[in-house]
Amino acid sequence: GQVPERLLRSAQTMPQDARNLRAENLDKACNFLLTTLTKKLDEMVDDFVGISESDAADNGSNEVSKVLAEAERLQPKQWKALKKMGAKGLSQALHPCSKGKAQGVELLPVVFGLSPPYNLITINFEPLFDAVECCIGRFRRDLLENIVEAIGQMADDAVGSDSNIIRRSAGGSGSGGSGGGARNSGDSRGRAGNGAGVGGSGGHNGGDSGRTSNGPALLQPDSNKVLSLMCSFKDNVESSLTRRLSVGKFYYTGKNEANLKHKTQVLVEMQKLAAEACVAAFRKTTLKVERHVPFNALSTLVEKSFAACRKEYRKELAHSVKKLLAKQVKRLCDDLTGTGGLLSKFFLGFLEYVVATDTLENSSKTDSKVLLKGRKLLLKVENLANKLHLLHLQAREVEDPAKVGKAMSQRLSLFKEEKATSHGKRKR
Repeated sequence: GQVPERLLRSAQTMPQDARNLRAENLDKACNFLLTTLTKKLDEMVDDFVGISESDAADNGSNEVSKVLAEAERLQPKQWKALKKMGAKGLSQALHPCSKGKAQGVELLPVVFGLSPPYNLITINFEPLFDAVECCIGRFRRDLLENIVEAIGQMADDAVGSDSNIIRRSAGGSGSGGSGGGARNSGDSRGRAGNGAGVGGSGGHNGGDSGRTSNGPALLQPDSNKVLSLMCSFKDNVESSLTRRLSVGKFYYTGKNEANLKHKTQVLVEMQKLAAEACVAAFRKTTLKVERHVPFNALSTLVEKSFAACRKEYRKELAHSVKKLLAKQVKRLCDDLTGTGGLLSKFFLGFLEYVVATDTLENSSKTDSKVLLKGRKLLLKVENLANKLHLLHLQAREVEDPAKVGKAMSQRLSLFKEEKATSHGKRKR
């Protein structure tokens, strides 16, 4: 069917203030989701590094706890060998300028159980990376629902729908799982639980989310057309969000496509943060030990500082990883919201999509009329060609022209003779 006139008029004449207001409301909803996302990411980082665990919890199950537990296990043997270097070497290593190193003495590997030649801590960040990716996926689905909600509200207002059926149906249709239509067929995420018999292949399983008994069986023609427009546009929105929230785009360092990052690059960057956190924790704990004391007291203070250093390491690592993720969320916020943001473009893009669809359909109708006239003209030409062909066949059936001419000549001669005879009789 045609684009509803009221929706088309709304798309063409909606005041700029009204457009800005709807776009701002969508931005507010997005900012709320981003705040929730940030909190969730922080919690995930804390759980990964075991930030809430006590000193005795280095035998925890998370990746960081495993590494620190191994460091604690290796510490006595390494520390025993290091103490043999004497008070002078240990005191020199604790000097701020030495950064834990002196001739034959290196304290950092003892704290974290590091192995030569590189003495770098190795942590498997893949579980955290995968958890963050899942969290971003949930954010994308929730944001898509909010976009459908905002566009659906505008469409409902335009076509005069009181039941919100358009956005409920659009939210539960299409691909990609924007809410779990079959899994939660009655809630606000399924969007099609009390909707119509069209809308229900969405969510994770699709299924029968659109076929329920507590809603109207069919949409009105105008609503059907609006729903069709929304579902088509929703697919484009979902595709754009998927690209922006991909691994490469989420961790990118700029707008240049060359700056997109793959999973391996992100894991390497996190490993770098882990190494830097070792140095930061070491400076705040072991290097703060009072150096000007007897050797026995000094060795006791240094040994006790190792446990404090590993505890501080959890905080430093958590802070660095949170800072990395917060930076990406800030860039994501800048891309999505504000003037020229994706959300504003999505909303205004739907209005343009409505106008463009109407123009295309009207153009198609005009083209159909021209095509029909052309077909009628071709039919006339074909009829004339058939008539000419028939005349040609009839002309081939006429007698030989020479015979016809000879017969006419004979008739003319007879006519002259008869005329001459009649004239002679008159003179007599």
